[in-house]
Amino acid sequence: MSNIIRADFGLQSIPLSKDMQNHKEIADCILAIEQEADYSSIKSTNLFVMHGNKVTRMSPNYLYLVAKESERRELGMPEEYVQRLIQSQKEEAGVLVEKGVGEVVSLLSNSRIRFSMLLDTSGGVGMYRENLGTIQRYAERSGGDFAAYGGVDVKSMGALLLMAAPKRLRFAHPFSNILFHLPTTDPEAGVSKRDRRRNRKIIKGEIRDLLLDEASEEKRAEVKKKLDETLLAEKPKTPDRRVVFIGKTAEEWGILKTLDAKAMARHLVDRHQMPKEVLDQSLIRDFFAELFAHERKKIAGLFMAIFGKENDE
Repeated sequence: MSNIIRADFGLQSIPLSKDMQNHKEIADCILAIEQEADYSSIKSTNLFVMHGNKVTRMSPNYLYLVAKESERRELGMPEEYVQRLIQSQKEEAGVLVEKGVGEVVSLLSNSRIRFSMLLDTSGGVGMYRENLGTIQRYAERSGGDFAAYGGVDVKSMGALLLMAAPKRLRFAHPFSNILFHLPTTDPEAGVSKRDRRRNRKIIKGEIRDLLLDEASEEKRAEVKKKLDETLLAEKPKTPDRRVVFIGKTAEEWGILKTLDAKAMARHLVDRHQMPKEVLDQSLIRDFFAELFAHERKKIAGLFMAIFGKENDE
């Protein structure tokens, strides 16, 4: 892997520190994203960290703090900002030790991070995406990587998180519902009309560039036509200018790879070299249970459409 961080999320390229280059142990982490992520979701207990024959369920907050401290040091931020993060790390580490899972503290601080997201979400706030962006950059700079698996619904912020993973590690189900759109600002958020317009313009450009840049060359014209009819339309069909497609269409566009529910579960197990029992962890189990049910429903619907009810005996 290159020693230069990708310039995602508006950051300049940052060289890897020697300490990070020397990380040898791998910390395997799986994050099951909430249906609706808010500002406090970085503290939700939806991160599964595998170490030895153990699985620890915790919040991603400690990993986020480690990643944020590393990023601030690499950017040459004033030491006072770094020290604040170190203090927050110590407090979070103390909580983990009290819970009897102190071994993950050293693991997450001194390892390459192999990180996977399970995305079945209707959306969330931009701050949560920025927090996971910090973790993504740290995972890649540590010599690890960052993958995304799309489930039943991959909408709004979830769709942007899916696209955050590099194409080779970006997966969805053939029947995944994927939706990009321009979010509506909370009227009580105190954001001026000018800033709302500016934010929508920025997001519109980001979605356009994401889809066009990631599409295969032979499909780019088809993707542009889709965008011209939705996101970029002079008179859009919906106020939020939504772009909707299924996983199979995204694969045909060259944007990602699709896996059925069984193949996706197997890929996750193989990627993290983990016991299959980890799939029984509640949030991970729920993700795949929903995906299997969605798959069966869609296949049954296709069967009925082709053969008709009279043959369903």
